[in-house]
Amino acid sequence: MVVFLLIIVSVNACDLCSAYSGIFGDEYKHRIGLFSRSRNLQGVVMPFKSSKLIGGPKHLEESTESIFTRDTYLEHYTAYELRGTFQFNPRWSIDAFIPVVERTRWINDKMTQQGSGIGDISALVRYVPIASKSDQDPFSHRLSVALGVKAPTGITQQQYEGTYLDHDLQPGTGSWNALFNLDYTAKHKNLGVQLFTMASINTVNLSGYKYGNTVSSLGQIFYQVKWKDFSFFPMMGVYHEYLTEDAHDGERLINSGGQILYGSVGMDIRYKNVSIQGMWQDPFDQQLNGIQIPIENRYQIGIVYSLITRS
Repeated sequence: MVVFLLIIVSVNACDLCSAYSGIFGDEYKHRIGLFSRSRNLQGVVMPFKSSKLIGGPKHLEESTESIFTRDTYLEHYTAYELRGTFQFNPRWSIDAFIPVVERTRWINDKMTQQGSGIGDISALVRYVPIASKSDQDPFSHRLSVALGVKAPTGITQQQYEGTYLDHDLQPGTGSWNALFNLDYTAKHKNLGVQLFTMASINTVNLSGYKYGNTVSSLGQIFYQVKWKDFSFFPMMGVYHEYLTEDAHDGERLINSGGQILYGSVGMDIRYKNVSIQGMWQDPFDQQLNGIQIPIENRYQIGIVYSLITRS
């Protein structure tokens, strides 16, 4: 496991990633996990000229008068995240997320910006209104809803070589955000389906910048394979992200926001109280507003340990 964790240090990730659970036998236990998650962007900026770019193109330097040539942009958004769940009883629990982030931008193979540090900490209170009494029944299902908040604990004024980083490359957002999560999982014998939605309603930070609200949804099927004390859950489905436009001092930034549809594959390997999870997502449809760097992929890998069983 130590070797496994050392391997994932090279993985890169997005700012808010879907953290989900299903009916896999550990819902009524305390849990602690370590995850690495990544979002990678790459593309060539076509020739572009403007006398006034409010806030600048998304993921590109802010400017009031700029000329962009065919430069190759590469950005990595990486997060190493500690996750914990405290299970009060079978109905109520609280989830907490503490990320350490690293974000870099390369232009024509040269690093131009880099930011790192503790990101924005999040917590959600979860309630389960519908749940089967046993995951050993031929048919079992579980519905959970969660409300939470993301606190502005990350740095927002970090510099690189004497210049302030762009908003997207700062470790924190500087804003308090409301979070909502809905998760439904159903399984008949070894075949199951999961529907998951996470929404973030964002506020304005002290610099007058407001990141667009986001809604992400995952729909996937999974199959359970058991062998002695091991359980394997291969998964596949689609993942969709919808982002509204950012705003600065109340003015919308036209080079932000949009929607992306990904194909998603993953695997959850479990041995007793230990779970090793991985997910890879590739976009096959991107509708990004204005000038933005296309998304190459996003992926997540992690290890979870389940603690005391709650009655």
